[in-house]
Amino acid sequence: MMDNWPSPSCGTFANLSITIAGAPPSPCAAPTPLAACGTTQSVTLTGSGDAAWVTNPCFSSPGQERIYSYTPPTTGAYTLTVTSATGGYIDYLWRTTACAPTGWTCIDDINLATGPLTIGTLTAGVPILLYLDAEGTSSRTHVFRIDCAAPITYNPCPPVGNIAACGSSGSVVSGTGAGAYALGPYTPSGQEKIFTYTANVTGVHTFNVTALTGSWIDFFWKPVGTCDGTGWNYWDDVNVTGLVPGDPGNGGVAPNFTSGQQYYIMWDAEDNSGRTVNFTVNCPSPVADPCAAQTAMPACGTSVTTTVAAGAGAWSGYLDCSIATFPINGKEYVYTYTPPASGNFVLEITALSIVDVGTYVEWLYTSNTCAAPQANWTCLADANTTGTTAPFALVGGTTYRFLVKAEGTGGASATWRLNCPPAPANDACAAPIVVSSYPYTSPVINNGWATDDLSAVICSGSGPFKNVWWTVTGVCGTMTAQTCGANFDTELAVYSGTCGSLVSIGCNDDAAAWALQRFATEPSYLDSYSRYGLLYLCR
Repeated sequence: MMDNWPSPSCGTFANLSITIAGAPPSPCAAPTPLAACGTTQSVTLTGSGDAAWVTNPCFSSPGQERIYSYTPPTTGAYTLTVTSATGGYIDYLWRTTACAPTGWTCIDDINLATGPLTIGTLTAGVPILLYLDAEGTSSRTHVFRIDCAAPITYNPCPPVGNIAACGSSGSVVSGTGAGAYALGPYTPSGQEKIFTYTANVTGVHTFNVTALTGSWIDFFWKPVGTCDGTGWNYWDDVNVTGLVPGDPGNGGVAPNFTSGQQYYIMWDAEDNSGRTVNFTVNCPSPVADPCAAQTAMPACGTSVTTTVAAGAGAWSGYLDCSIATFPINGKEYVYTYTPPASGNFVLEITALSIVDVGTYVEWLYTSNTCAAPQANWTCLADANTTGTTAPFALVGGTTYRFLVKAEGTGGASATWRLNCPPAPANDACAAPIVVSSYPYTSPVINNGWATDDLSAVICSGSGPFKNVWWTVTGVCGTMTAQTCGANFDTELAVYSGTCGSLVSIGCNDDAAAWALQRFATEPSYLDSYSRYGLLYLCR
């Protein structure tokens, strides 16, 4: 509405211009350059933002956005500090690639003075974008700054020396002060020393620290390429002399070198106090095929002690049999065992000592031929302490092979055994099955693991016997007992009295000729007169 006031009679001309607001400009349109490290920057965000930017990896953010550009002057770890904050939350994010609504890394969402907050490792001369996004449409003001990383002055490249060959000794002195890299699970801050080494044998190599001053030092390796802080494999950290075995529990990988390939090997101190390290490189020794020296196991229930020597096995590189994570490079040992009868066995580990902390010893078995492919074996245990496995079935008369293998190359000692299947419930004279009615047919009894608790021979057969027992009550007349369907030679005996003082009533080893035509292999058939109410024991 337009009104000519105070006199409606006076004619007046005016021009009216109406503009309809369009979509807000993209936050990427004109990033604001940030000043040098440590210089504060104030930002005020008010109102709604671009609808395409209402969410980000930090939080929901419908408010106004602001993007800044920044070029780091040095390479290193940079931080962000908010020195004051009023009005509400602002999300802080960053990226190195071209500006877009997605693909940002969240630093934090902030509504009060805080810091320093980690941005990350930035590379000198490589620009980044810093993205601020209000979590609401009301006005909010923050003051912030980016703090530069301290310039890196120490450079471990080029390498300080060359390791000549297997068995060569070397010595390295690491100076005091900060190093160039902070790699691996322990991010060592001290100075690094790098050597070159050309492998003349293929296989898992070990290093022996013969002298060490100072505290913890971390070991890394990688194929020769660019000498910088990238591409390193963490190996292990040690603070004492001895073998450097590998630390798979923290992602450590022992070096499996290829003959003729050149590698970098790096030592990195975990603090800035300096180190002196003397060392020897150990090449893998020729390893015999474990199938060529198979050991017969004793009877079930008898312990076996396996001493796993240090070094790589013939079948190195297989994955862990249960969690498929770590390569298992230790030596292997194969045992043979033929169970006398079928049943469910249990493997019990009664003592276990492993040199490589964080690694395991594995037990596998097969009824196939002794061969390397892992598919040939079934895992029983992947253990770093004592314990028992779940029961597993073995078939009597079948020869099985049991493989013991260490994950690490430092060696181990394990004492273990196969525990026999349990004896049948009526194995003992004192625990017979009670026959309560006639005629009676017993359940199928597997006496393969029964014991001989009555060694006296009263038939023509000879012991020891795998006895199982029943008790019956006399009926005042002849009672007949016979074995039906047995696939082995049987014997029947009937007693009166008690287990401590049995009196033989009768015995039959092999049935009479006419009975042999009626029953299975070498059955037994026994008629005996019984007195009413008298208890008899049948074996």
